[in-house]
Amino acid sequence: MSDVIDRSTTERSPADRRPGSLPDLDLASVEIPAQTFFQIAPPTQLAETLRLRLTEQCYLPKASDPLKDWIARVACPAFQNYRRRRPLAAERLERFCTIGTGAGLDALVAAEILRPGLIAVTDLHRDVVDQAMSNILANLETPERLILRSGVGDLLAPFQNSQLRFDLIYENLPNIPLPDGVSLDDGQASSSFIAARGESVPALAQSYLMDLHYAFLLQAHRFLNPDGAVLCSIGGRLPLQAMLQTFAAAGYDAEIILYSWKIQSEPDEVITGYAEAQQAGHGPFHFYLAEDLAAFFAKQPEITGNAGAEVLEKQLRPKQIDAATALTLHRQGKTIGHTVAVIEGRPKKAA
Repeated sequence: MSDVIDRSTTERSPADRRPGSLPDLDLASVEIPAQTFFQIAPPTQLAETLRLRLTEQCYLPKASDPLKDWIARVACPAFQNYRRRRPLAAERLERFCTIGTGAGLDALVAAEILRPGLIAVTDLHRDVVDQAMSNILANLETPERLILRSGVGDLLAPFQNSQLRFDLIYENLPNIPLPDGVSLDDGQASSSFIAARGESVPALAQSYLMDLHYAFLLQAHRFLNPDGAVLCSIGGRLPLQAMLQTFAAAGYDAEIILYSWKIQSEPDEVITGYAEAQQAGHGPFHFYLAEDLAAFFAKQPEITGNAGAEVLEKQLRPKQIDAATALTLHRQGKTIGHTVAVIEGRPKKAA
């Protein structure tokens, strides 16, 4: 399933390609104050208040609680770290792609922090992609300066027949196997669950539900420019070494550019999914009480690098709770959190 919405062969401003009004969709609206929500300097590329419209299948930004929001807690600081740690690569970054964009918020943050000349977005659902395109254009101060591309389909498949190559590809993909009786077309199901896939996946990656990340890493090789990289945002409910070994198996040198934490969003669905997967023989997976994570990370400097992140993971181990325990505590009214790692992957150079 793939379809590049923009079928033009030339790269031009998206101003004359604004998606239609989507009159048949039931859209919700969300307002986000950019500076305070993302904890950034006054924006120069974005409107001061972002106004987003969302379709039924679009992942809902946590506008009222940034501690639960992936873009505010994870993507934004990761892009900032990438810019600090890779200043030359960031300066030369021209083409950026985000997989599973949802409302388009990740693309907007990339426009503010990384400032590429071209941004490509994908998602599984056409209505989500169409509305994301509208959201991006509506919330940029000067949208005519940006070339925008979009595609509907699985991972990078929408661009398989194009000549697009990227300097940086970002993903925040789901991990949990799709429950029986649930379709990826149901509401926000595709934000948390994945359907069975056909790729051969290493046993370690399969055990920790890294199937979709591994599939993405394999695909990304052919879509990267010679010095390009991927940024994978992964909920740290599994050991860091399992993540790093998955990158190595897919042919990448990997470096953790952000190790942090967030409150578990959609806890009923997500924690239940991990508990069921663990019972079926996957994992084990681990969570934490949010209050323990908040207290622990309040004492830490900003953590980057594999060694520093693994030291913290070890120090946190006494506070870990498994998925089944996390589900019980959540049902008792406790707030559950998890760590998160954003990993930069660069294809290994031939010897």
